[in-house]
Amino acid sequence: MAAEKAEDVAIPATAPRGRYVNKRALKNKAVAVTFNEKSLSDFVSGFHKRKKKRRKEAEKKQGEALRRKLLELRKKYDRVIVKKIKLLAIVPALSVKPKALWENFGFGE
Repeated sequence: MAAEKAEDVAIPATAPRGRYVNKRALKNKAVAVTFNEKSLSDFVSGFHKRKKKRRKEAEKKQGEALRRKLLELRKKYDRVIVKKIKLLAIVPALSVKPKALWENFGFGE
């Protein structure tokens, strides 16, 4: 059991050094810059393409939002219709004669 515990503990190989960096090492460090003609031309000529892509995505988002809004309105409309149908089903149960209802609404004989 003691051997297993010793294996689980990781011992760093070297002691961590401070944040000090030798300035001479920084001066002698070679900086390599590569120039890729194709990448440059793609970047410069791609402004219009990227703009079109952003617009297309925004239009797609707006279309999706409009579709969701229409679905919600349709559901709301359906709920109102169901309530009206239930109300009409209750009206004959109120023991009111249909003829009296017609007269109340101005459709008298």
